[in-house]
Amino acid sequence: MPTPLSTQLRLCTPITSSPSKCSNKPIHRQRQVIESEHGRDRSKETWQYRDGNILIKSAAWCLLSVAAWCCPRLSARAATLPQVEAAATLEWGPQDENWQLELDTLRHDAMAAGVSPQTADGALENIHLIPQVLEKTRTQPERLLSAEDYLKRQVTPLRVRSGAEHYIKNRELLRVLQQTYGVPDDVLVATWGVESNYGRYIGDWDTLSALATLAYGLEDAARAAYFKRELVNAIKVLEAASSTALRGSWAGAMGQCQFMPSAVLQYAVDFDGDGHADIWSSTPDALASMANFLKHKGWQEQEPITCKVALKGAIDEAVLGLKAPALPVSEWIEGHNIELAGDRASNACALATTVGANLLAPDGLQGPCYLVFPNFKVLMKYNPSALYALSVTQLAEGVRSAT
Repeated sequence: MPTPLSTQLRLCTPITSSPSKCSNKPIHRQRQVIESEHGRDRSKETWQYRDGNILIKSAAWCLLSVAAWCCPRLSARAATLPQVEAAATLEWGPQDENWQLELDTLRHDAMAAGVSPQTADGALENIHLIPQVLEKTRTQPERLLSAEDYLKRQVTPLRVRSGAEHYIKNRELLRVLQQTYGVPDDVLVATWGVESNYGRYIGDWDTLSALATLAYGLEDAARAAYFKRELVNAIKVLEAASSTALRGSWAGAMGQCQFMPSAVLQYAVDFDGDGHADIWSSTPDALASMANFLKHKGWQEQEPITCKVALKGAIDEAVLGLKAPALPVSEWIEGHNIELAGDRASNACALATTVGANLLAPDGLQGPCYLVFPNFKVLMKYNPSALYALSVTQLAEGVRSAT
């Protein structure tokens, strides 16, 4: 049975030099988590180089295509952050007076959040700025791929087969998780696949230093403040771990579920009952943590996510998008020239008579169109990208069909 969220959690980070040891110190859950912030890396769709060298572009394209195949969440991040984030030049160093003042402030903030002086000192001892992290924010891709092409790159036959294998391997665990949290088993597998390629990629960046770089290197005050809060949360995670370091993505996301520190504190679950909410090495804990997140963000059992539709005639573009009023499926069909595709997902949508849906056209009315339901918006709380939610949904459908 999972450890209830009302209890204090202990975490184990087996990516350190002492993987078998876990602290007995409890973690107190944060009361809030910044929604939709999982620090996902973004993949290469189209890169721009100042020198305009076509050969360099082609080589980069090949390398990043391989990276996207190995790690699906690199592509899923495509619309999560602004295309280019302004970043300051990193001129601070260990001897810089301003940097030392920032570290003193960070130590104070961490201790005010309940971190012991010993943990705060240990966390800050080796913290440093990483210029490559800011380069990541400067070189985010422009969205030049169509939604259809993007989804073809995300939901590949190989990724579907791998997801089906993991589904079969973890069938009983997934059944119990679905009963416990109400999140469909295929959706959990697909989210796992998009986030970390089924646990194969969890990142190897120094989490504290990466977060510090974003907190003190970004010129966007709101984004910088967010990463400062996550940096304090990461030190709180460290307080409960047996290690002296955390590892994750360049933007601070950790574990097989790629949680930001605030999400780790609030949603990490000890589902395998070993006393540690281990989202790094424990598949049961990681999958349960994802299900717990989605449940608490409003997942509705037995409700559809999305279905592909066709337009039979002209439609008022004012009704498009997630901000437009949600309408019953019957009203979309009878009043807005919408036709369901007739597949399994469409059949489920047709039966959804108690919830409204929005019409989404990522490539405009000439491209694929989708009716999306409240559960689609829940997936976007994991990553605020409609393409991300579509990729999870379509990968889930592929996994289900393959099993």
